[in-house]
Amino acid sequence: MEVPFKDAIDKLVAQQGVTGVVAADKDGLCIDATGDLPANIGGYVRALVTRAADLEGCAEGPVSICIESDAFNIHIQSPEGKENVTVAIKQSTSDATNTD
Repeated sequence: MEVPFKDAIDKLVAQQGVTGVVAADKDGLCIDATGDLPANIGGYVRALVTRAADLEGCAEGPVSICIESDAFNIHIQSPEGKENVTVAIKQSTSDATNTD
């Protein structure tokens, strides 16, 4: 794995309230998983991005999804649309609302 990519994942995990990060390639295969998000959700994350991009008709543009619950939020982003790497970040809701 490339060092800049791993460094970016480490920086995400170091942010306040972040409890897990998963990165998946365009085929839904896990590139990296850290914290309490399991590696096997890469395919699900990619499927969500693909469906959201299809709804918006934006195969080329960025896709951003937020799943909210009482205990945590999962932010899913694919900056280059459904043809590139997708990152899911899990953050506890108590810290998600507190950005000190």
